[in-house]
Amino acid sequence: MEKAVAKKMRLNAYGIFRIVLVIAAILMNIKYIFMDFGIDAEFQISMSYRLATGDIMFKEMWEPYQMSAFLCAFFIKIYLELFKTTTGIVLYLQVIGVLLDAGVAFYLYQTVRKHLNSEKTGFLMAWAFFLVAPKDIPIADYTNMQIWFSMLLCIFLFLHYKTGKKRFIVLASLSLCAAVLSYPSCLLLYLGVIGIL
Repeated sequence: MEKAVAKKMRLNAYGIFRIVLVIAAILMNIKYIFMDFGIDAEFQISMSYRLATGDIMFKEMWEPYQMSAFLCAFFIKIYLELFKTTTGIVLYLQVIGVLLDAGVAFYLYQTVRKHLNSEKTGFLMAWAFFLVAPKDIPIADYTNMQIWFSMLLCIFLFLHYKTGKKRFIVLASLSLCAAVLSYPSCLLLYLGVIGIL
């Protein structure tokens, strides 16, 4: 009886702990959306806007990270089609960045929970991943994209190893390509992937 009560209390304490961590993550990301802007966010938005409105890479665009503009450009195009204005586009891109980060974190959680049979480890890994922002900006800039696509690459390679399904190799390849576009030095990841395979 006492063991059952102690176990129930531990579960309740863990549940409260999780709620506190989730609330902290939500508050931190609200802060990211409304308060964390910087020169890198401005640079990424202007570069992506140019790509979305017709400038051509390597011909009219000479920014060193121009290849990383594809993700923001995609969402800018959607915003411009829907609203026909740029008013509010920065907040929109900040929200999109948080949602993309949350999506990758959730996929990490699901993968660890299912394949390593550890819900707690999956939750803590996903929570930490969700809060890590190398520049404290949530927008899909080259550094955040590098981290997202590198994490997806690792997840897909792991899933291929665990399941043997070829679709995960295809997804890993696409993730590697996106990581290299985001940050060209990620080409070095190719050597690691070849070694793993």
